[in-house]
Amino acid sequence: MSITGTLSAAISGLNADSVRVNVAAHNIANARTAEFQPLQVTAKTLTTQQNTTTDYASGGVLVSVSPTLGEGVNMVREITNMMQAHVSYKANASLIRHVEDMAKTVIDIKA
Repeated sequence: MSITGTLSAAISGLNADSVRVNVAAHNIANARTAEFQPLQVTAKTLTTQQNTTTDYASGGVLVSVSPTLGEGVNMVREITNMMQAHVSYKANASLIRHVEDMAKTVIDIKA
């Protein structure tokens, strides 16, 4: 996996986590609104075309938001979703910092 591929996958994860937090916050804020239909986030792993059998082609995360049918807001689930997104966001941000450090090391070695 290349440095740019790793960064792309991590950024995609950050964006997906952001959507998860926004949807959970939206559901919580509107929980007592009459006839409110909560939203749910579905995440799908993206894979890209591999050019060779020895290289791994990174993908990312594709998220979609859709209404939940026939359910009210489950506060425990929404808070849990926010906590999971927070942990995942921190992991992706950490990955980006490590990739940046690796890139700096490579530049220093080549210089």
